[in-house]
Amino acid sequence: MVALLLYKDNNKRNFEMRKTYRFSELDAAVHGRHEYTDSGALALSWSASGFELNFSAERVIIKFVPDYCADQPCYLAVELDGERRQKFAVSTGAEVLMLEDIPAGEHRLSVVKLSESAFPLKFETLELVGEECSILPPPEYKLRFEFLGDSITCGFGDVAEPTSPAFLTYEEDATRTYAYLTSRHFGAEIRVEAISGQGIVKNCNGDEGTRIPCFFERELVSSRAPHDFSEWVPQLVVINAGTNDNGGRVSDEDFADGADRFLSRIREVYPVAQIVWLYGMMGLRYDRTLERVVAGKNDPRMHYLRVEPVSAASGETGTYSHPNEKGQLRAARELIKLVEKLI
Repeated sequence: MVALLLYKDNNKRNFEMRKTYRFSELDAAVHGRHEYTDSGALALSWSASGFELNFSAERVIIKFVPDYCADQPCYLAVELDGERRQKFAVSTGAEVLMLEDIPAGEHRLSVVKLSESAFPLKFETLELVGEECSILPPPEYKLRFEFLGDSITCGFGDVAEPTSPAFLTYEEDATRTYAYLTSRHFGAEIRVEAISGQGIVKNCNGDEGTRIPCFFERELVSSRAPHDFSEWVPQLVVINAGTNDNGGRVSDEDFADGADRFLSRIREVYPVAQIVWLYGMMGLRYDRTLERVVAGKNDPRMHYLRVEPVSAASGETGTYSHPNEKGQLRAARELIKLVEKLI
């Protein structure tokens, strides 16, 4: 939809153009598994999901579907031309995200979901305002990296102090994780499917609902719609899991069986991808088990990466002994060294 607003003051611009787009019709690069609603809104629920677009305008206005329902706000990183402009909180969906005073010329807008949410956040419309406003072809990526895991991969408490008493969404930043840092290093498009507290065989509280192999099959966190693995095929898949199985008291034998079956499933849907199981950031209980399982697959594109646990003494811990930015960065550096040999 396009509208022209006229100004009577001749000292100002003669006109201002407004273009409004439903997200389903927007020429943008959407990152992360997603769905479009019947009204054309973009539904995102996974950490580090979001969108990028190239545009020309003086102002950008983004509106949401006002039906967001969560105990805590969902936080977004808003970047313009690679620099973070703001950290935006959405509590109900009635909020409006606005960027103003954008210089003339072409720009790149990036919006990234920083925190977890059980229910999707729905982006309804994007509006461009200015004398000249247009959507330009979106950025393209040659590399695609997918990360599967739990709270470590989500960034649980990675910008928190070790004394933080509970999970708080404003202390979770998916762009500070080893996954995002690794993807940025290689200029790769990132997809993350991760939920705090979940495991391979059992979750941290010992239950078996919505384990990592289960939600790997889903399009969104809260949706049971199956994911189409043919629509986005990564060159690299990284699994970071096992911490919660330890909390759920899974035996070495049961964990080995679950890990073996999950690796087989990933290889089934991604026949030629490099697959890395990264483990150890919060404990090494299944270290030898995973090393044995990966070696037993006899797959030259399947690898095990042992990472030493984060240390409070070294200042690497945030909430509940989870890795903070420093701990995440160390893991990213170790993963980058391996991926440089693989990709």
